[in-house]
Amino acid sequence: MDGCKLNEKGQALIFIALAFVVLGLFMGMSIDLGRGYLLRARLSRVIDAASLAGARNLGQGFNEARKAACDSAKINGFNCVGNGGIVNVVPVTLA
Repeated sequence: MDGCKLNEKGQALIFIALAFVVLGLFMGMSIDLGRGYLLRARLSRVIDAASLAGARNLGQGFNEARKAACDSAKINGFNCVGNGGIVNVVPVTLA
């Protein structure tokens, strides 16, 4: 009987080490998902503000409306990229 208990002595240490690894993975995943959610919400607010600014100036012509929308996006830290009717809004990156 004593030989059987001797083999099970370090078993708890292995489970605790594995539990810490799994806990660390879940913490990392929750931090990444939370940051992604916050960035998506911020981008949604910026796009809404830019489209409202563009709609407000639509009576002055398409180019003025596009300029107002891009100016609103730039104020909030995003750049407008594209020509014609399609404009992409991308985050400003420091070079």
